[in-house]
Amino acid sequence: MDRGDFESLNEFYSVATEVSLLLAKNKLGQLGETINEVLGILGRYAQVERVYVFTFNYEEGLSYYDFEWCAEGTEPQIDLVPSVSIEDLREWVDHFERGDRVYLPSIPDMEDSPLKEILDSQAIKSLIVYPMFHGEDLLGFVGFDAVKEFRSWGERDFALLKIACETIGTTLSREKYHNELVQAKEAAEKANACKSEFLANMSHELRSPLNSVIGFSELIDFELGKVDEEKIREYAGFIRTGGKHLLGLVNDILDLARIEAGKMQLDKQILDLRELVELAAGTFKLAIEEKKLTLVADYGDKPLYVEADGKRLRQVIHNLMSNAIKFTGSGKRIGMEVNAKGKAVCMTIWDEGRGIPDEWKGRIFEPFEQVSPFDAELESGSGLGLAIVNRIVSLHEGEIELRSEVGKGTKFTITMPMGQIASELPDEDVVNSRSVLASDGERKRVLYVDDIEPNRRLLSCGLSICNYIVDTVETGEKALERIGAEKYDIVLLDLKLPGISGFEVFQALRERGYTQPVIAVTASLTDEIRKEAKSLGFDDLQGKPVDFKKLLDSMGNCLSSAC
Repeated sequence: MDRGDFESLNEFYSVATEVSLLLAKNKLGQLGETINEVLGILGRYAQVERVYVFTFNYEEGLSYYDFEWCAEGTEPQIDLVPSVSIEDLREWVDHFERGDRVYLPSIPDMEDSPLKEILDSQAIKSLIVYPMFHGEDLLGFVGFDAVKEFRSWGERDFALLKIACETIGTTLSREKYHNELVQAKEAAEKANACKSEFLANMSHELRSPLNSVIGFSELIDFELGKVDEEKIREYAGFIRTGGKHLLGLVNDILDLARIEAGKMQLDKQILDLRELVELAAGTFKLAIEEKKLTLVADYGDKPLYVEADGKRLRQVIHNLMSNAIKFTGSGKRIGMEVNAKGKAVCMTIWDEGRGIPDEWKGRIFEPFEQVSPFDAELESGSGLGLAIVNRIVSLHEGEIELRSEVGKGTKFTITMPMGQIASELPDEDVVNSRSVLASDGERKRVLYVDDIEPNRRLLSCGLSICNYIVDTVETGEKALERIGAEKYDIVLLDLKLPGISGFEVFQALRERGYTQPVIAVTASLTDEIRKEAKSLGFDDLQGKPVDFKKLLDSMGNCLSSAC
């Protein structure tokens, strides 16, 4: 070994030792300072002008420029290129995942690409990059940029840089594990605190009605035969009220627990929100009259469909209406409104009650939060209702907005995506161009067969707008009966029906000698369905959700051919 090799090997061990000691002695929380010092040592050894560390964030699809060392006179890039898309680094990532380095001795000779543009903008001539791992996961990479002149490195250089970069990766990984442990510990402590708070709240909420139930039952036992029947009835009433309160509280807790655990399953169907709200309002008629309130209702004049769980949506309406009645003084107004807003449906429940102070608006959707928990004038609630409302709305991909002013009232507006079929009603141009009349000026008659009520309502509404007279039935048996008794110009027939199918209904009609046009309507537009519909001789086949423009065109063509 000549003197030059000896000095080179000595430098190799010296740098490796210095880097290892620095990283080994790094104190948690001082990582940035240590990494930057290590990058400087490696940069001087590799004779480059810039060394840096990028870490990957796979959720965002970005690699972040986290650390950088620059030789004197070299422009830093950490603020100019704070992140790079992982996709732009795809070729590098493929190498990294195999545990390989990336070595580019001449950046100007690279093929044009988004990555080359980034490297050219930094005036890089040669580059070498090593991967870092967090366990088995690719954590990021360490890069070495030669800016002043082209550089080449020997195998000994590669060996040192590889070891150093693996050590940097180990240090970053250790810091990451530490941070994850700290976060997990904080999350566990927060969960434990929440559990303690929940149990404390539960204790209070359960004790109050239990005190009433136990106390008045003991009074009945003690005073039985000593007081009149009316007094006993009064005590029994207090017990019944306390029992109902406990039952409601238990149900609310179970609902909230199911939601928080992700175990509340929604039974979604296409529902007319206008009808749902109107029916729910009827259940509050007696409570509104008893408190001498005025209900202002605006349900609109057209169906507004949402895809929702009817039971849970009624729960939302019941909670908001109960609060509106509860917190509104006698002689004032409460209101319910339903309307469309673009591709969404809005439901608003408002009152002229006491209102909610600003400092409470961010808290009332949390469990056990009540604006007036100790108001003697009002029946106590569980403090869970609005928390459940908020979570049910979120499960429906909706939003809830609160507006309130103390002394003037409160307004809750729930916005939910419009049911898919609701957005398919024909627009004015379609109506004008496809309205159909018979040759004598009479309107054409249509029978629509479908077992789903919102589908029947929607098509009936849409076709009525276009001048058709529409009858609907829900089964194949009723369709055959109706067609035998009435004259229709065209039949729209769902293929999947309870009892006899749409295919069987069509075959029965043709066997009877029925020659009027019959269009099949189905949500299952498979090749098999298309083939069977064609072989049986349906006049046309339309899909669901219904495209009114296509359906009206098809109906017009069928009716013209039948004339």
